[in-house]
Amino acid sequence: MSDSHSPLSEKATVKVAKHAAESSMVPLPTARLGPKRTRRLRGTCSNGGCSRPLYRDTADCFRCWVGVKWTSIIQRIANANGHCSSYVNLPLGFTREQFIDWATKNPPPRWMARPSIDRIVPQNGYAPGNIRWLEMRLNARGSQRDVPLSRRACPLCLRVLTLNAENFHRNRSARRGFNTYCRECRSKQNG
Repeated sequence: MSDSHSPLSEKATVKVAKHAAESSMVPLPTARLGPKRTRRLRGTCSNGGCSRPLYRDTADCFRCWVGVKWTSIIQRIANANGHCSSYVNLPLGFTREQFIDWATKNPPPRWMARPSIDRIVPQNGYAPGNIRWLEMRLNARGSQRDVPLSRRACPLCLRVLTLNAENFHRNRSARRGFNTYCRECRSKQNG
């Protein structure tokens, strides 16, 4: 097989054929489920007998993925782990099926890397007109999410100020290098 037009040499052709024959023995990719637990990604969901196609790079289909979001909402409201005392007694305007229907009709945008559920008005709880999909990193910013990164809202006086040394004391260990409270509120606190 010394044909100069052949893209692969004979040795390479044999390797490709051998690899194709062994490809059924190649391990499937796995998804991490926690410490030392993995589940094989086979292209379909295997959550409780579900056989729908997988959603994005998760180990679940969209419906099962949304079910996990529902479970986390319920755990927050019930304060199951003791970390979410501010969520206790929040109104819940959904049943599980209504929430899954809402998520199916309003799926998160494809560009969101880590979509999470956000309450538009926090006091109104999880209700049909009060939730939306928000990128996880923005949702984690809490009340600061609507403030540009170049500015900061002082939690005491509620003014939005430019994030610089004139308005906020420097603090290398604090997030973004400045204290949370503005200089005026800080000086009032220290007396």
